[in-house]
Amino acid sequence: MIAGIAILLLDQITKTFFGTRDFFVGSIHFHQAKNYGLPFGLNFNPGINAVVIGIAVFIIYYFCFKKKQENYIGLVLVGSGAFSNVLDRISLGYVRDFIDLGMGFTFNFADVAIIIGLFFLSFCKQLLRDKEQKNKHN
Repeated sequence: MIAGIAILLLDQITKTFFGTRDFFVGSIHFHQAKNYGLPFGLNFNPGINAVVIGIAVFIIYYFCFKKKQENYIGLVLVGSGAFSNVLDRISLGYVRDFIDLGMGFTFNFADVAIIIGLFFLSFCKQLLRDKEQKNKHN
């Protein structure tokens, strides 16, 4: 729980700090960008809020009722990142992005946490499959 709050706070602080600045570090451009779509500036339809809220509800349900310890890190990363972006979406009507790699999309710390969390969730699932297969053969 503390890790999730720390990720949420770090995201909100970095969005506030970088939202008023415009500078480059090497080829990375730090500047505020208003994201009305999905992470990394992807935008598919106007019902995006319903999709984001649905994903957040699923994560909360999964975390509260499935309680699989091996998925804890991934769920905390995805859940706290999603919750921080939902806070922006509810309070501002958009998500504050600020990291621009020059590839046509911008992102923020919450997006990074979500992607890393999804990696952890996928990685843990694969490790469990490998372990089950190994146990079957022994």
